[in-house]
Amino acid sequence: MKNRLKTNRLNLVNLLSVMLLTFPTISTAAIVYYDLNFSGNGSPDSGSFSFNTDTGRFTSFLITSLGVELDLLSSANSPVTQNGPPSFTRLNLFESLTTNVQYQGLDLTYKWSKNPPNPPGGVFDSGLSLRVFNSNNAGAVFGARYPGSVSVPSTTTGTFSVSPVPEPSLALLLGLGTLVISVRRSRLT
Repeated sequence: MKNRLKTNRLNLVNLLSVMLLTFPTISTAAIVYYDLNFSGNGSPDSGSFSFNTDTGRFTSFLITSLGVELDLLSSANSPVTQNGPPSFTRLNLFESLTTNVQYQGLDLTYKWSKNPPNPPGGVFDSGLSLRVFNSNNAGAVFGARYPGSVSVPSTTTGTFSVSPVPEPSLALLLGLGTLVISVRRSRLT
């Protein structure tokens, strides 16, 4: 019985060791994930985005606001530059959202706004925009329109911040590593 238990532990340790060696190659996906955190009166409920560092493209960009999920993906991949040059590309936008970079030598601020139909009466639907601007009101703007059933009565604004989301496979690797260490320790005692 004791030898069988020892053999089972050894098999488990070997299996976990192989998994730990295999998982890093599987989990080195080029996609990174971030959450958006909003503040201000009437701020959006939640937001997140992902970016593929190999292709240099956003792979998702979703914000929930007024009970509606807005998809900003195409807008984030083609941000509008205001008061440039230089022009903002999607890679510039990603870097400005996730690192402490400057634009035209000035620090950036991160603001959101909900806007009523323009002009009043609804030629265009209400919209939500994100702005990554410096103090000269220069930078990138991107956003999405609310569906026609959602109307924003007046402009509201606030700020947002970005925080990285840990890769799920990293937590798995840490858990497996802890298990391997505890099994090896128990073998030694």
